[in-house]
Amino acid sequence: MKEYPLTKGDMEALAGIGILATLCFSGAAACAGFWINVSMSLAMSDKLAPAISAVWGSYKTIAFFAAPILFVLGCAMVYLGNSKIKEIMGETTH
Repeated sequence: MKEYPLTKGDMEALAGIGILATLCFSGAAACAGFWINVSMSLAMSDKLAPAISAVWGSYKTIAFFAAPILFVLGCAMVYLGNSKIKEIMGETTH
């Protein structure tokens, strides 16, 4: 089995990237769920005041666009983490 030396900075960078990826994916899932719940609630509410409906409609729109953006950022963090691992492996000769 090959061994690769990791510095404290490498470990902190990989941990930070992993945390950011987790937060992005969690935020994307939360936004998607929120969008679905608000969409269903607005569709089923007949006697809602137009002002309240407009406010919740804007929240729904924000969640609709935030979910894919956060998902793409999470994928970018995963790619960045993999690139960092490949960089560490490339710096070591066996």
